[in-house]
Amino acid sequence: MVWLHIIGIHPAGLEGLGADARRALDEAQLVFGSPRHLQLAQVDEARARAWPVPFDVAPVLALRGQARVA
Repeated sequence: MVWLHIIGIHPAGLEGLGADARRALDEAQLVFGSPRHLQLAQVDEARARAWPVPFDVAPVLALRGQARVA
């Protein structure tokens, strides 16, 4: 089972995403990104997780096998 999707978002927001990326984003239980990218992707607060500063991928890796993450 795929638990992690890496999605690049265009400044146009959701309109710039392809169907597969949009589906992965819609189905993700948690979505990591900068506050700006989370806003562009229109991720609701319940699923949004801002990247830690300084950057660390550990919060994402800790979810491996527990949640669908984008």
